[in-house]
Amino acid sequence: MIEHEVLLERYDWLSAQILTKWRNSGAIRYFRGRGGKLVYPLIDIRWAVTVELNNSIEGE
Repeated sequence: MIEHEVLLERYDWLSAQILTKWRNSGAIRYFRGRGGKLVYPLIDIRWAVTVELNNSIEGE
């Protein structure tokens, strides 16, 4: 699991808007961790990035 803020700091190309889009579409799961902070399963993030990249390649 990775916290929302840590994820955004670690991957500067990733934005809160992208994460929101993925959450709303069901591409990634999210939970409330300690202190009510948003956390994501890292495998979901990896999968969403892979799908997004594949979709952009197919769109070319």
